[in-house]
Amino acid sequence: MKIAIVVRNLTRAGGGLEQHALLLVRGLARRGHEVHVFAQSWDPAQESQEPVVHFHHVPAARKPAWLQALMFHRGVNRRLAPREFDAVMGSGLVLFAPQHVYRLSGGLMREWLALRHPNRLARWLTMLARPVLLVNWWLERRLLNGGATHVVANSRRYADQAIRHYGIPADRVSVIYNGVDPERFNARRMAQLRPAARRRHGIPDDGVAWLFVAHNFKLKGLELLIRVLPAVLRKNPKNWLVIVGKDRPSRFRRLAARLGIDRRVVFAGASDAIEEYYALADAVALPTRYDPFANVCLEAMACGLPVVTSRINGASELITDGVNGYVIDDPGEAAALADRMCRLLDPAHRAAMGRRAAEAAASRTVEHHLDQVEQLFRAVQSADAPARALRASLRRPGPDAVVNGDYEALLEQHRLHRFEMLMGYDEGTPLKNRKGKQIFQIRLDWNGAPVIFYLKRHRLTLSWPQRAARLIGRPVLTEGRREWENILSFHDRRLPTVTPVAMGERLLPGGIQESVLLTRGLDEYESLERLAPKRFVPPLTRELLAEKRRLIRAAAELTGRMHWFGFYHRDYYLGHLLLRRGSPQPDLRIIDLQRILRYPWLGYRWRVKDIASLHYHALHIDGGALHLTRTDQLRFLAHYRPSWLRNRQFMRAVRNKTARIARHVSRTAGRAS
Repeated sequence: MKIAIVVRNLTRAGGGLEQHALLLVRGLARRGHEVHVFAQSWDPAQESQEPVVHFHHVPAARKPAWLQALMFHRGVNRRLAPREFDAVMGSGLVLFAPQHVYRLSGGLMREWLALRHPNRLARWLTMLARPVLLVNWWLERRLLNGGATHVVANSRRYADQAIRHYGIPADRVSVIYNGVDPERFNARRMAQLRPAARRRHGIPDDGVAWLFVAHNFKLKGLELLIRVLPAVLRKNPKNWLVIVGKDRPSRFRRLAARLGIDRRVVFAGASDAIEEYYALADAVALPTRYDPFANVCLEAMACGLPVVTSRINGASELITDGVNGYVIDDPGEAAALADRMCRLLDPAHRAAMGRRAAEAAASRTVEHHLDQVEQLFRAVQSADAPARALRASLRRPGPDAVVNGDYEALLEQHRLHRFEMLMGYDEGTPLKNRKGKQIFQIRLDWNGAPVIFYLKRHRLTLSWPQRAARLIGRPVLTEGRREWENILSFHDRRLPTVTPVAMGERLLPGGIQESVLLTRGLDEYESLERLAPKRFVPPLTRELLAEKRRLIRAAAELTGRMHWFGFYHRDYYLGHLLLRRGSPQPDLRIIDLQRILRYPWLGYRWRVKDIASLHYHALHIDGGALHLTRTDQLRFLAHYRPSWLRNRQFMRAVRNKTARIARHVSRTAGRAS
């Protein structure tokens, strides 16, 4: 496979994000994949050490941090052509689209800010004071609202948070735990290194050494750990706390001195040889306040060390509390942390727990992690294959027309493969003819069988925004091309819609635009506008009630996926949702994409409008024949976005918009009569 990995910095001295990216690059290249790295910086030795990896420099400012983030984001979008790769994966807050896989390695900025600043006003003031937080928050919103086709989290906790906060469809999220190198981290090797390591740091053989490893001491709970250490020392005075990391230790040194335990606290600084510290340690304590997945916990477990950490740490999902480690529910609960540490002062208990920790970590190897990532890439490649094939099939039989290659011979047979032929064709059944727009249903013989197509023609005067675009040299987006591009974008994101067949456009003197769009009909589908009132007439049998609920779920999930990818229909009612006849499970298609809005700033407004339009039509279709109940409405929202069932503001907005639509329809009907 041809794979692109995007990471801002690829260095051995980096944190967990950079280390994982380095592991991924090396592992995938070793497995024979063509790996391309897009980064702002990397170790100079990397290019010579990894000759089969292709490095691409993405220029960005060094400071300030917010400008660096924006410039790197812009640089990646300009330098990377995603369609040239089978899989593209971004790590860190790197926004570019289409991005096949985004690895949620640092957790959620939204969750972290709320944890650090519970008051909303304080959060906004902090972001205004530190623009890099505001930029990263914006990038996260864009990424997790459809900026990536698939999202990977390294723990179930943070996958659930992403689904809850951003409405990511569950089938677009995977959990892949981090892996550990069993050759580098194992109990046998630690036993060999242990005597020399303990001598170097002055820890006696009968002493208990607690290890804390982090680059952000405050976030990872070092202050709490130092505060509970006196209670542990009262149980056994032969305890040491060894702290490894590149953060500034001054305030924590002062705290240890005030508590009178400074001789028992060792600040070792940053280290590339972390194995030495696992070797001298008896247990690891990491009462972190926020951590999607602390690699130190998995590495320590592989080395046969029991771990005490907080529930908020994603790595805690690999720990069975009281069996192979301890998990405290509240990272600020000093009594619980002291109690678990005191339990591990028993050498026999500590050794038994360490053995079980090593057994639990044995299957979490780097190779197993790479297997899962590789499997995900292949699944993404397979799922994207139809859209790639569609894009690859597009042909230009003339300067003003594009044809789907699968239908080129058919169109040539019926002399419809050029723009002027499509514009002049009038043998179909007219369905609409008003305001410069015509819609025909046509039947073409294909291999002895008639096939239905829909032909849309537009002849309109250029609007003032279109005229202005022409003056500054920008191409005019005609009505036919707009819907054509929307259809292709739906296929790119695996959103079910019609099959595009041909599109043509031409600008005429006098500011006239002509465009034409041909799509294949959905013969085996029926619109919900026609089907629902006759299918679900009360009283409903148990089977029909179950079918109705399945249909509500399918419509809600499809609407949620459409909105998650940043598409807003603006003409969303039951007539534009088509259901496949006879399918055992609901198979829906969305049609009429000419009014689609993509990634608008006021997405909330259009989300409300789409759902309110669907809500109004379901309530009033055939005079209320569908009998949409309050429970049905809540069931729709529960499948659309579960967390919004508790969002009274959103539900009120939908109700108010539904009422406004009803008043507008009533006024329009009154004027018509």
